[in-house]
Amino acid sequence: MKIIRRISGKIESVSMKANLEKILNEDLGTSYFSTDLEEESIRYSMILNYICDYGLHDSVIGTKFTDKEILEAEILCFTGGRAFSYPHPEEPKFLENTYLNSCGYCGAFGKQKTDFVIKKEPNLKYNSVVSLHWAFGEIFCNSDSYKDFFKKLGLEYRPVIVKKENQPSESVVQVVLPLADSELRIKEVDFTKCSHCGRIKYTPNTIGFFPQPEDENFSIMNTQEFFGSGHSAAHRILLTNDVMKEMIKSNMAKKHQFVPCKKKNVT
Repeated sequence: MKIIRRISGKIESVSMKANLEKILNEDLGTSYFSTDLEEESIRYSMILNYICDYGLHDSVIGTKFTDKEILEAEILCFTGGRAFSYPHPEEPKFLENTYLNSCGYCGAFGKQKTDFVIKKEPNLKYNSVVSLHWAFGEIFCNSDSYKDFFKKLGLEYRPVIVKKENQPSESVVQVVLPLADSELRIKEVDFTKCSHCGRIKYTPNTIGFFPQPEDENFSIMNTQEFFGSGHSAAHRILLTNDVMKEMIKSNMAKKHQFVPCKKKNVT
């Protein structure tokens, strides 16, 4: 596992430029610069000495996992597929149209009450696993892929309505993911509490391994918890090692779309 940090700032002087370029071994230009470094790298340890003096920004932008860490993880978080369409009515009103007890301020919501609506019929490949803009935490797929894969996992589906014809799509369905019966082990993750609805939302970017669920007796599910920032909130999708490997084998997903919850045999 490698934590990636982004260092950025404004070049204020010739000496500042020279010092930073010597550390980073790259041309930083004459105004603003941004560079990504591994947290354990020598270059990052060296530039730490100048963060305060030069007023640089230092932030975590992500984590890179090895193939071994991903393929040996017992439970993983699936980051979702590419977005293929926008839900209608467009954001943020799709929330109140689609879910019960939705909050337009933080983006949290309750049980789904109606089918998602999209503008036009999509053209998805057989093995496509995709998402909708703004509706993170939901899975959509080609209807034949549902029958051949997700249905065998015991999952139901909902139709997706094409707005123009006001009829169910012939090519895409929504996979209905069950909500977890238990909470995540998530005490160390930052969160906010909505002043309007009172629900808790965790930061969308977890550093390192994703929090482990208390209950591990499932194949694929949504977390009880919400993640997001601003007016956006979504559940996270968790699945087992077997499901992950089948998705990769079937070309439904790539290894980089999975974040391990823990290393194998680590408690």
